[in-house]
Amino acid sequence: MVRILKVILTSLIIISVGHAHSPIGNYCQQFNDYVIEYDSAYESEQYFPQHQINSKEQAYLIQACIVSNKAQKVIGFKAGLVSASSQNRFHADEPVLGVFTEKNLLDLSIDIYMDNRVSLIELELAFRLKQNIDDLADLNNEIIELVDAVAPAIEIPLFHFENTNALISNDIIAANVGANIVMLGDFVAIENVDIDSIKVGLFKDNKIIASSKDSNPINIRKSLKWMIKKSYLEGYDLKSGVIYLTGSLINPTVIEERMYQADYSQMKDMSLIVK
Repeated sequence: MVRILKVILTSLIIISVGHAHSPIGNYCQQFNDYVIEYDSAYESEQYFPQHQINSKEQAYLIQACIVSNKAQKVIGFKAGLVSASSQNRFHADEPVLGVFTEKNLLDLSIDIYMDNRVSLIELELAFRLKQNIDDLADLNNEIIELVDAVAPAIEIPLFHFENTNALISNDIIAANVGANIVMLGDFVAIENVDIDSIKVGLFKDNKIIASSKDSNPINIRKSLKWMIKKSYLEGYDLKSGVIYLTGSLINPTVIEERMYQADYSQMKDMSLIVK
């Protein structure tokens, strides 16, 4: 019953994977002040709203209204707070799910320009859904059977909150888990990659600054399964081609004006310039 209500909501405000083509629906009017505050903060480089939102369900509804208001094609999802330590820090009982649109996806040939907001750099894996997910029974299969390819990914999320000491996971969810910039490398057929043994390293001006061996390892299969289930329960229409970023493989690092290179075992390396 809960998912039925959310499917109705997502159809009203058009957040299912596909082209958004209507303004915020009537249901979102109750969150309109928050949506306006978030959009203003995002565009003017101000701090994100931080209102100690009471419930996780309300936080995801606000997120859905923010995504709908962008009127852009939703192409995938990102996981945040995938480690137990980060969940404890922000009072979460599970990871958090964010949504990214076509505007968030940038080509590797494009230089990134710094602004005054706190941005991080993370190295992740991007999985591409092989089939439509029409029922939770689909998740009874081995999770890797639901995807057809994996790619290296650089994510540059925004973590621009004024008081991080008082920050809770519901406010992170409502702010769409900092969705900002996603850059994808070349996809590789899933059968050609051993995802459980992938190693990564992040270099800044040719000096290594972070690696997967220095961070808390994440269970990639568990994260992917949780993400697909969560996005389904939130009412999204999950079609073949949807992309899932399963969480940072390194400790997130504050980005600076430098040249970065991401080294991935088993896949092609990536690089970008931040100005």
